[in-house]
Amino acid sequence: MSVVVDGLKTEAGNSFDEIGPNIIVKPQDPSASLSYESVVVNNKTDSRYLSSEEYISINTIERRKNIASIAPKILQPVRTEGMDFILAGIYFQFEKEIKKWWKLNGEWPFRENEILLGNKISEVSGKNTGDHFVISGKKFLITGVLESQGTEEDEIVFANILTVQKLFGLDNKLSFIEVAAYCTTCPIQEIA
Repeated sequence: MSVVVDGLKTEAGNSFDEIGPNIIVKPQDPSASLSYESVVVNNKTDSRYLSSEEYISINTIERRKNIASIAPKILQPVRTEGMDFILAGIYFQFEKEIKKWWKLNGEWPFRENEILLGNKISEVSGKNTGDHFVISGKKFLITGVLESQGTEEDEIVFANILTVQKLFGLDNKLSFIEVAAYCTTCPIQEIA
């Protein structure tokens, strides 16, 4: 009987691991409210941001083998084409790993001038795959539109993280880091 129970626990744990991020690493800034298990980092240079070094340091923790994916992000409020929205700088390859449920119409962005629109941004702007979108004077090609998530992701424009950092003078800065840890191999609190 314990073999069956252990098997069910492992299967349930593996299913949970597929859900996505379960740890958020965020800066000390008290206005940054995020869910999941949170790890607050006291960055002495600017409490609004994490640094890229803090992202890299996650790979050096003792329990690194218990981490499935790490996805850093930089968020920047933008006003363009008569709309206010959040531009999220991400590594698309890591985002695909951590948000396995995302589906999109079109292709994943690959080049620095390509973006992915949240569903609501596409509807409000009237823009779709193949159209162009100007952000802070730079022209971007829309390669895909995220299917509706029913979350704030519907109202976000996603671009390459390095492009966003460069465009807004935020080199080496991150807003937060999502971490997907394997729940069956190590308690989340230990990893955090």
